[in-house]
Amino acid sequence: MILVCSLAFSGYQPSGLLNNISTTQRVVFLTFDDGPKIGVTEPILKILASENVKATFFMVGDNMAKYPDLVEMTYAQGHDVGNHTYDHIRLDNLAGDDLDYQLQETNRVIVDILGKTPRLFRPPGGRFNHMILETLAKYGLIPIGWAINTSDYIEGTNVHLSAAAIQMKVNEVMGAVRENLHPGAIILMHNGNEIGIQALPLVIQYVRSQGYQFRKLSDVL
Repeated sequence: MILVCSLAFSGYQPSGLLNNISTTQRVVFLTFDDGPKIGVTEPILKILASENVKATFFMVGDNMAKYPDLVEMTYAQGHDVGNHTYDHIRLDNLAGDDLDYQLQETNRVIVDILGKTPRLFRPPGGRFNHMILETLAKYGLIPIGWAINTSDYIEGTNVHLSAAAIQMKVNEVMGAVRENLHPGAIILMHNGNEIGIQALPLVIQYVRSQGYQFRKLSDVL
């Protein structure tokens, strides 16, 4: 049986939001933040397709407006597309119309591209407050966090890592998955760089070796 966990409240992930799906089944939920991004989204989708894994993508409105074909490709391959704000901005610094804009404008972009209003939302950095939760409820958005943060990202912009540095980060990703894997875990990865591309097949292989299956969040929410 799979049940949705109740929400907890906090100012910063991971002690709040919906971080796990309550279940005794060996299932996990793979999620990707930020994209779409040329040169990164395509190989991620190719890996997922080759492994027959469905996932949930939390996409940024501005990126989706630039690359609608990648949004369509993601959805056409059977993955969820969720709201990750329009500008990838910290929402706990916003209120009123500014907060509404980040949610509403991203919803509009998704509707324009896919003809479907999203139901799933993840705040950048997992930062949120009561005002954000109330605004999400107004738009019918379910706030999603994570149980396993793979940290497959690079701090800063236009940063180029060496092959050794990338391998070190991939090892960190695998360490996080091995240490924290449990039934119903929501796994956070990023649609952003070579680290995630190289780590993804290893993550899938390890999770399956432990007897787990992958599901997308819309299967249970």
